Amino acid sequence: KVILREIRTKPGQPLDYKLLQRDVERLFNMDLFEDVQPPEIQAGSDAAKAVVIFHVKEKKTGQISLGMGFSSPQGLVGRLEYSESNFRGRAQAINALLELGGRANTTSYELGYYEPYLDKKHTSLSVSVFNKVIYRFANTVVTSPGVLVDSNLFNEVRKGGMITLARPLSDYDTAMVSLRSEKWHLHLPEGETIPADLIFARQNGTVSTATFRGIRDTRDIRTDPAKGSYNSLALELGRASIVGGSSGSIRKITGDFRRYFGGAPRKTVTERKRVLAVRAMFGFASGVVPFVEQFFIGGADTLRGYLESRFWGRRMFLFSAEYRIPLGQSLQGAAFVDIGDAWGSPYQLIESDPQGRFRQHSGFSPRAGFGAGIRVVTPIGPLRLDYGIGSEGPRVHFSIGHTF
Repeated sequence: KVILREIRTKPGQPLDYKLLQRDVERLFNMDLFEDVQPPEIQAGSDAAKAVVIFHVKEKKTGQISLGMGFSSPQGLVGRLEYSESNFRGRAQAINALLELGGRANTTSYELGYYEPYLDKKHTSLSVSVFNKVIYRFANTVVTSPGVLVDSNLFNEVRKGGMITLARPLSDYDTAMVSLRSEKWHLHLPEGETIPADLIFARQNGTVSTATFRGIRDTRDIRTDPAKGSYNSLALELGRASIVGGSSGSIRKITGDFRRYFGGAPRKTVTERKRVLAVRAMFGFASGVVPFVEQFFIGGADTLRGYLESRFWGRRMFLFSAEYRIPLGQSLQGAAFVDIGDAWGSPYQLIESDPQGRFRQHSGFSPRAGFGAGIRVVTPIGPLRLDYGIGSEGPRVHFSIGHTF
């Protein structure tokens, strides 16, 4: 039943080979199968009929992991994670993550549930609750005479939840509504000396928003696209409150546009191809915008060759191009260039950042980074190692999953 719901080719319809190929891609994008072979066409009961057979190879959909990890921002962290993408055999997904320790010496958790078929129109529901620590920066935030604030001790704690309803309008178009409510605070250890322009380091408050998003997605394989595009436009409206500060409405408009050029169509869904991938993103925020609700640019997933969250502000623009070359079934090379900026923030570092490592600006001043990297395909997604060079020197970035 789960498989048949995703197949648009129905008995009695004229045989459409393009629709069959799209059915194969749709089945593979469920992330339940290691492989989906091209359909087998057999002769029917008469010359005007045909029998279509789909051959799929199911993969292990449940995963549990227990271990410890270390990174410069987080320190030593214990981690327990469980995920299942085919819960009860109905393509439902559940996930639970628990992290202990770290430089913040605290407990973080994330719980999620996904139901792909609420009704006959394929309306989906996703719910998440979390209490997580985010290490916003990956280097010392400020250094001045007599003052040293280590960003490894600077952390962002967010507690709340989100619920999202999505309904397909066509084979490629989806409308989504998300409701989000969070309580957050920025934390530095007690006793730290904080310069006047870094007072936002102890900001705390609440934010509740509704996001209306339209998506057009024509990608062939979502985890490794070789053709098609992904276009998303979103409007977020809500209210933000900063304890001891302002309260009022918050508004955001964001856009994300991606295009993939891989030449001739794939012969199979697992075929690796040379692909040129390009992305353009923008964002505008207005109203009461707390520090954590700004746009951040810099690091592995945005502007490579720069520190994580190097630039922040109420405006954001990013353009990226990446050429991906298969080096084997489980290995991929890439060359990239990123151009972008975030600007217009009221949270400036001046006296507390004499070296200018996190100096911000009010006007659009794009930065560029370029470099190369390696991706290793794993069951949890590609492991990505990039070496980027920007105007402030080279950086090495490690992360999981494609940038876009």
